[in-house]
Amino acid sequence: MEEMQLSEKDHQEIKVVQEILQHIADMNTAEAEEISDRIVAHQPFMMSMLLGFRIDFEPDQLEGIFGMMLIIYLFFERCTDIAAVQITEGDMDIKQQKNIDIMLACDQEQNVLAQDQLSKEQFANLHSRALLAGVLGILNEDPELAKMENHLRGILLCGMQSLIECLEDKLM
Repeated sequence: MEEMQLSEKDHQEIKVVQEILQHIADMNTAEAEEISDRIVAHQPFMMSMLLGFRIDFEPDQLEGIFGMMLIIYLFFERCTDIAAVQITEGDMDIKQQKNIDIMLACDQEQNVLAQDQLSKEQFANLHSRALLAGVLGILNEDPELAKMENHLRGILLCGMQSLIECLEDKLM
C-alpha cells in the first residue's frame, strides 16, 4: 500500500496541534471555562453539539469529548478568524450525511483495498489532516473514550470530522 505524503502545511499543522494538545493538558479549570465562553460567543453550534452528546454518551466520556472540541476550536482560533462566520446545524447536517454515506459505502465494500482507497480519499480531501489526527489521538488515548463501543466511537468520529469540515468550509 502506498503511503500518504505529508506536505509542508501538514508538518506546520502537526506542530500547531502538538502545541494545542500540550496547552489543553496544562489548562486549569478557569481557562477551560474562559475558552468555553469564547466557543459560545464565536461558534455557538459547537456548544449545542457538545450538549447533544450528553444524550448518547456517559458523563465520564464528556470530558474527553470536550477535549476534542477544545482542540478543534483552538486550532481554528489560531489559524483563522473563528468569529468571522458561524457554522449552523444545517451546515453540520450536510457534512454529517456525506460522511455517513461514505462510512456506509466503506462498510458495504467487500474489497479491503477498495475500503482503504475510500478512506484515503476522504482523508486526503480534508484540509486539516493534522487536526483530525489529534482528535483521533484523544479518541484512542482518553481511557473513557478508548473503552467505548465501536458504534459510539464511529458516531463521535463522524461528528468531529464533520465539524472540522464545516469549519474548514466556512473559515478557510
